[in-house]
Amino acid sequence: MYPILLQLGFLEIYSVSVAIVAAWLAFSFLFWRSIRVHGIHEDAIFDLTFYATLVAFISARAGFIFLHWELFAGKSVLLMPALWVAPGLYWLGGLVGGLPTMVYICRQRKIRLGHILDALPWSLGLPIIIGKLGSLLDGAELG
Repeated sequence: MYPILLQLGFLEIYSVSVAIVAAWLAFSFLFWRSIRVHGIHEDAIFDLTFYATLVAFISARAGFIFLHWELFAGKSVLLMPALWVAPGLYWLGGLVGGLPTMVYICRQRKIRLGHILDALPWSLGLPIIIGKLGSLLDGAELG
């Protein structure tokens, strides 16, 4: 287990943080590459990726808080968004939040939903693997 990849004085870079960023970059690139061939404008692709990521991150945290309520019960409400104090995200919660956001933006921008839903399986496989590897390095997964 390597929960801390790099330590420079007081700065610590965690393996799960690097994995989350790498997984997001991989998803963004693969998703962009999958749907640009359908003639979808770059601004719409950016909006889909940005807003879905933002809502997915919030809902992933909310899912973690819901599943691990014992960590937050009786404590300050400020602990809930503080990932640096009580780390944890629930990836299925992120999917539950990000997918309806994409559907909403598709309807708003008049983008064919089939193109987006076809691109998601190709775009999510590698990021899930990267996230699981980061979780394994962190010690949260059994392997």
